[in-house]
Amino acid sequence: MMTNKYIAGLLAFLFLLSACGSDSGRNPRDGRRGSPRTRSEAAGSGGSGLWNMLANAERDKAARLSWEKERERKLRAQVARGMAALPVDQRQKMVAWWQEFIRDDPAWLEHRFQWRSWGQAAREILAENLIIAMVRSYSTNNGPLYRRARSELYELPDAAIPYLVAGLADGRGDAVTRTHCVEMLGLFGSRAVPAISMAYSDADTPSRVDLLRAVKAMGPGGTPQAIPFLRSVLKREEDYRLRLTAIQALGAGEDKGSIPLLIECLSDPDLSVRKFSAGTLSYFKTDEVILALIRLLEETERRILPDNREAEVAQNCIHSLRTITGESFRTSAQWRRWWNRR
Repeated sequence: MMTNKYIAGLLAFLFLLSACGSDSGRNPRDGRRGSPRTRSEAAGSGGSGLWNMLANAERDKAARLSWEKERERKLRAQVARGMAALPVDQRQKMVAWWQEFIRDDPAWLEHRFQWRSWGQAAREILAENLIIAMVRSYSTNNGPLYRRARSELYELPDAAIPYLVAGLADGRGDAVTRTHCVEMLGLFGSRAVPAISMAYSDADTPSRVDLLRAVKAMGPGGTPQAIPFLRSVLKREEDYRLRLTAIQALGAGEDKGSIPLLIECLSDPDLSVRKFSAGTLSYFKTDEVILALIRLLEETERRILPDNREAEVAQNCIHSLRTITGESFRTSAQWRRWWNRR
């Protein structure tokens, strides 16, 4: 039988990622980020002075700690149920083999394949442990362990992708943990797009930004599969952070299928969307893009006033046109004359 020490050690490994970081920005009332105080409560404290602010902070802290404690209890129970479903001999071997991985023991090269052969549940446990090892080794500057964990994790897409996506969608971990999740999903590329798309609608806004950052991190490896998902984001979302991240992801993909969507964004009512779309089109060197940027520059120059930011849109148009063509004109009239002479 496996000793209590071994069981506790493995449970600690499995739980660490979900408990990693303070999650101090999450809302204890609904599991989402943001202060649990309502707008009316925030407004009502405006004239209450420093002491009420401190009292509110203590109340929020107590509520957050209570919520985190309950989440920890549920996660521990979930892990315990999963471990109990495994045969005892498998549990014992997994504990021993995990130590081989940590020590970089040559025996791990053989046992890793046996671990994976035990099915999806065993591969998920391995993926969870590898994510934990990757994050912890990064924080302790253990480069060799970090690289080995990252490499092993890349070979487990079926187990790792759902776990990474769920972590981002639920806002688990601190900023460092989420950044590692984003980067790993970027490495998995288009294989992760369906899971991201499914999880997106139930995530809160900061978590949606992280999911879109993962698509952006895929670069060309995520397109054209990611384009329909990014199109839906741009059509449905109103939050500028989500729309701008989606635009950046389209540019990072460098797929010509993104061009019609980005050109459509050039006429968006939101100035920031027009500005970022104009800048992102610098990745695409086509006549269609050149003409669209010249037209936007002409329209923008007519709207520029001392008290608006239309000049920023114009600057991005000019920058993209110079990047695409190698020319250095400054006004829409100069660009139009050049275009007509081509």
